[in-house]
Amino acid sequence: MALTVTPFTDLNLYTQAINWVRELNHKNIFPNNKKLLVKYAFIPGYNVTEYPHFVIYRRKATVFGLPHTLFHLCYGCLSMIIEVPRDNDLTKSTVNDVILPPIPFYSNDSDTWDMSDCVISKDQRHIITLNFSERKDITKDISNYVIP
Repeated sequence: MALTVTPFTDLNLYTQAINWVRELNHKNIFPNNKKLLVKYAFIPGYNVTEYPHFVIYRRKATVFGLPHTLFHLCYGCLSMIIEVPRDNDLTKSTVNDVILPPIPFYSNDSDTWDMSDCVISKDQRHIITLNFSERKDITKDISNYVIP
């Protein structure tokens, strides 16, 4: 998802990640076997965020040793942050090393999922059930966002 919303002019920074997504047999994408972590928080309540939304965080050019790009996705009652692997980025820090702005909701369930391994063990499975009560057609609203 992060790569699909990345500006076209910046996609050259993520060619290895694009190739990794297209592979059939996934292995750890990081050259130094750093863990691919997803930091998450469950927000109690019903449909806390009405629409899915995202933020892409990039470190400043003067900062070193932290992940270059983070993708923050919120929908329903779930908030997730994951590092987007940048080509030839050898930093060993992970999403857990970054101080991020707090989500504007109370969360009593937050932790980190390790998505580094290709095999899912029985005790590492995560089940998320999503549903909806109505469907809204918003196609008329997106006409202004079409890229020529």
